[in-house]
Amino acid sequence: MKEDMMPQGFEAMTEQFSEKASGIFSTARESLRESFNVMLEKFKDYKGNAIEIAVYAGIGLLVGFLFKKYIKYILLLVLFVVSLVILEQFDILHTNINWPKLQELLNVQATADVFNAQSAQSYIQWAKANFVVVFSASIGFLIGLKLG
Repeated sequence: MKEDMMPQGFEAMTEQFSEKASGIFSTARESLRESFNVMLEKFKDYKGNAIEIAVYAGIGLLVGFLFKKYIKYILLLVLFVVSLVILEQFDILHTNINWPKLQELLNVQATADVFNAQSAQSYIQWAKANFVVVFSASIGFLIGLKLG
């Protein structure tokens, strides 16, 4: 009875859809397999030692744990800074920071640009060159988030 109620060509449409879906899944599976093989090769070619990987994983674990533990305070601080910026934009509050005095107090030399397009490229290149270290720190961070 239910088969009589289905429109004609419905089976053909579902068969076509399942073929397309299986094609998409197989493409995604192949892409994941290739990226996993690339990561595995980078681990094999890594010249560093296990202590370096463990140190970065430990640092990531600590940062993730502390981040999860103190996220409320971090968000409160970010909210406070954003509210100060908004109040300054509406000319309700004015802040003036004596940067030369602060740099002298902290014994830090002034730089022209802390973050620009070239430094972003250099950070990305460093992360690519030290993939194993970045990966181990990321895994440590995620485990720290889970434990915190």
